[in-house]
Amino acid sequence: MKTTEGRAAAHPLTPRAAAIETLPGCARLKTADILSLLQCSKSTLLRRLAAGDAPAPLPGEPQLTWRAADVREWLAAEVAV
Repeated sequence: MKTTEGRAAAHPLTPRAAAIETLPGCARLKTADILSLLQCSKSTLLRRLAAGDAPAPLPGEPQLTWRAADVREWLAAEVAV
C-alpha cells in the first residue's frame, strides 16, 4: 500500500504490539508485531538484525519471533538515545 507521496503506508498497530507494556515478559511477538511497533519495512528490520541493531529473535522458532521483555528493553534503550 502506498501513500500519495509514494512512501509505504504505516503498518497498523497489531493487538499484541498495542499491548506491549502489559504482555508478560515471556509472551511471543512475531514479525508483524515488530514491524507495527517500528513502523518500518521487513527489509529494514532484517538489515537492523544483520547489523546487530535489533534484538535477536528466538532460536529454533519456525518464524522470526521475539520475547516481549527483550523488545520492551530494546525499545526503551532506543528512546533513551
